[in-house]
Amino acid sequence: MSFLNPIWLWGLTALTIPIAIHMLSRKESKVIRLGSLRHLEEATTQQTLNLRLNEWMLLALRSTIIILLVLLVSGLRISFSSSGPIKWLLIERGIENDQQFKSLIDSLKEKGFSMRRFAKSFPTLENSRADSVTDYWKLIAELQSIKVDEAIVLSWNKLDGFHGKRIAKPDNIRWIAKSPEPSVSVFRKVKLSDDSVIVRNMHTGESETSFENGVVASTEADAVKTSLRDTITITVVWDTKYKNDNNIVAAALQAVATNPWFTIIQKSVPVNQVSTIDDSDWIVWLADEPKPAGIASNVMTMNENDNDNGDLFTRDVNCSPGNSCWIIAKRLRLETALNSQLTVALYSILTNDQHRQVKAELAAIDKRAQPEMMNWSSEQPVLSTTTDMLNPADAMICSLLAILLVCERLVAFKRNQ
Repeated sequence: MSFLNPIWLWGLTALTIPIAIHMLSRKESKVIRLGSLRHLEEATTQQTLNLRLNEWMLLALRSTIIILLVLLVSGLRISFSSSGPIKWLLIERGIENDQQFKSLIDSLKEKGFSMRRFAKSFPTLENSRADSVTDYWKLIAELQSIKVDEAIVLSWNKLDGFHGKRIAKPDNIRWIAKSPEPSVSVFRKVKLSDDSVIVRNMHTGESETSFENGVVASTEADAVKTSLRDTITITVVWDTKYKNDNNIVAAALQAVATNPWFTIIQKSVPVNQVSTIDDSDWIVWLADEPKPAGIASNVMTMNENDNDNGDLFTRDVNCSPGNSCWIIAKRLRLETALNSQLTVALYSILTNDQHRQVKAELAAIDKRAQPEMMNWSSEQPVLSTTTDMLNPADAMICSLLAILLVCERLVAFKRNQ
């Protein structure tokens, strides 16, 4: 048992108030002269006993209410664990195989630390699955909601693991970071022709991650499975009004197609031949005529507005589930295309799915780390779980207070006090 604010225990001196009130409210009995005292000792009735009992009951109730109020504001904390302190060793995936931590992990196990994966819900090492990108600060907040007396975290301190506002390190957590060793690996290989392969090498370490592309003979590229280039099919539908816009889009797509990692197949279809549209990955609709409802592809639709300073592309909220829909908010003149970087914007939209896939792959192998001195805020540390404000003792005290207040009012009403 402990107190967050023990200075409030001085409030127990307020117990003198109900005692003084009850002492001062005692009345002297009225003296009645009797001719005979024969039945005086038998005159104590049940009503008199009830009156005395009620007075003592009121005193006890009021004193108990004061005691409970003092315990509540002083922050009473009761440990309900009878099996000793809870100690966790939280290990980020892969660190348990590091020779530098082998002896530390073994010694902590001997000291009673339970080994857990530093991931969502903190599963045991045997029950944990492959981790996604770790959000360290979110995991620390989750750990604070669990009654852990002491936690030691072994972490890679990944740069991509810190999101949002920096928090203060809780007092019951010790953070040990491992600096990753730099490495070079083949990130991706794509077949260019029958005898050549483009290889993207990834250099990653504690301070930076970079890529290097190179073309090698197909027989030399055997570290990673060679894949074929992704193919994106695009159909541009246009009418006479937007013929020049069509030419601008065609030129931008031709520039995007120089990327060696995927192939673009583009077609241009007049609006009066729209029935010939096949199952393209993307439809670029450059016509005033409404787009047919049956088109289920990803769509970019011309919808010119008067805001010259706005973005060239904006998301279309009226999009069928599973598709990507965009609005082209400006006419595609040469000046607009250059100022709005049309080629870059088209590349970003067309390869959005590939970007998500690449980002997930990078998160697993990126070794960039944040300097440990930047992990935590210098603000007041978060209270540990043993001093969490949502302690069961508070709920019990509040419940007892409510019950006793009702009882005190009922007894006081009966005694007319």
